[in-house]
Amino acid sequence: MDNAKDKFFTDLYMAHSEDLVWYAYRKVGDIELAKDLVHKTFSLLLVKLESILAHPNPAGWLHITLKYVCFQEVNKKSYSNEIPINEEIAITSLFMQDQESKESLLEILPAEFPESDKQILMWRFGEQLTYYEIANRLGITEVACRKKISRVIHNCRKFFEKFKI
Repeated sequence: MDNAKDKFFTDLYMAHSEDLVWYAYRKVGDIELAKDLVHKTFSLLLVKLESILAHPNPAGWLHITLKYVCFQEVNKKSYSNEIPINEEIAITSLFMQDQESKESLLEILPAEFPESDKQILMWRFGEQLTYYEIANRLGITEVACRKKISRVIHNCRKFFEKFKI
């Protein structure tokens, strides 16, 4: 990168990075993630630097690009069905406390909980079956199984929070 391009990039970064971080933070609610998204935006600027040099409003391009990057991140999170590891450990520990805990945990779940969901919880946390094994028992793909287990755990967690269990 020659001196003019380097100065252009540095000037944009110095002038706008802090504001962009705060904008991203308001969108995603996590300061570290916001910083990462701003860095991603500036990486995109580097890739397109030749065309941005001629852009009538480079700062506006940065803001619009960051808005799109934030939208992608929020959208990705809304479709993500990953179970946080601490949540899985917490539910597993409820099953593992003693031999009777398997039954007691299933007994405290509401009657509205479908039996199939209770069975999935037993397989996953009581018998500690893998996603692959559960998927085979249900006759679905492993990806569908992961999503189903995630939904069951989410519903279980909402119940526990509601009744302070």
